[in-house]
Amino acid sequence: MDSIEALIRSKIARLSQDMVASRMGMKPCTVSRILSGSQGIPLEKLGAFLKAVDLDVLAEDADVVRVGRDHLRALKLLARSSLDIEGEG
Repeated sequence: MDSIEALIRSKIARLSQDMVASRMGMKPCTVSRILSGSQGIPLEKLGAFLKAVDLDVLAEDADVVRVGRDHLRALKLLARSSLDIEGEG
């Protein structure tokens, strides 16, 4: 994705405006106005809005490491293999 806006629009398209509105406790027309730019999101509701579209915000200094899905699958496979070998010995 080129931008946060594009990512949010993509998430809303996958979920539907109705679903996002329901999660936020607002009317679908409000989500439509937000998407069109005719209405903004108050700062105190921004976190809830991002959560409603299945996005998380992490602090830059958060103790988190990001890995791709393929890497994660490989790590899980190696860990399972290692546990299986240890269990045999």
